[in-house]
Amino acid sequence: MELSNHLKPADPHTTLTHHQTEDAIPTDALLSSPNEIAMTRDLPQLKILLAEDNLVNQKVLLMQLSSLGYEVDVAANGQEAVNLLSTAPYDLILMDCQMPLKDGYQATEEIKSSPASAFLRGRHPIIVAITANAMQDDRQKCLEAGMDDYLSKPVPKEQLSAVLDRWTQTIFTSQPIMELEPESQNARLEEDLIDFDWEHLHQLSENNQEFELELLQMFAEDAAIHLQAIELALAQPDFSALEREAHQIKGSSANVGAKPMQVSATQLERMAMQKQLAGASDLLSELEGYRDRIQAFLGNRA
Repeated sequence: MELSNHLKPADPHTTLTHHQTEDAIPTDALLSSPNEIAMTRDLPQLKILLAEDNLVNQKVLLMQLSSLGYEVDVAANGQEAVNLLSTAPYDLILMDCQMPLKDGYQATEEIKSSPASAFLRGRHPIIVAITANAMQDDRQKCLEAGMDDYLSKPVPKEQLSAVLDRWTQTIFTSQPIMELEPESQNARLEEDLIDFDWEHLHQLSENNQEFELELLQMFAEDAAIHLQAIELALAQPDFSALEREAHQIKGSSANVGAKPMQVSATQLERMAMQKQLAGASDLLSELEGYRDRIQAFLGNRA
């Protein structure tokens, strides 16, 4: 059964309009019933490849997938993802859209243009787009590249689980199916960063404080690298680099719950796309200031 070119949004309230083939999953079949969820427990487990270059986003998704019981391989860019397909029988790829060397769109087009016999499973792997963008034209771009499904960052664990359950049944049964209080110790942490989305982080970590602190440390270190790159891009100026680096911070800050940084990075990315510099230095200062607050917060708990 050919499973390419059937893109469904993970949000059950959002439907992509496109040509439906006989293998397409009905757009009104997006929530898993208890019986269908139980069915997946008797099916083989998906062999998953995560293609994501951002270390913070990698850590978040790997934690979520591990808690769902999946073992996952990681590719740092689209070219690595394409290369790894010849080494293991992957059923599904979680594909970030913006990566170096070869982005998710280019990697997907190459994968989908290859014959099914080129893959160790004898069929094309399912490709689920993961992107920080959520506009209709971004969904259309994923569809045109040949992606099968769509998730927006930050990815709720429940939506991730529903998508994987749905594709598990589709792949292994060949039948269209239906998708599917912080601890007091954590509460004390919230006092230092009042405008941080702690509720999101607690849900993400399942109230694991050690994971939260490790993730925030990784985020602070990764953000420092991208902020340096933004400073260089502003000095040249290099709008392409500025857009790329701002997008990286936008995605990772959304994943950890650093909403002020997400807002500033989104504005900076938009300015880069419009090739405007007025106010860009102020946004960089805002990003650096909030990143420093996170680092100081972590330092107080060392």
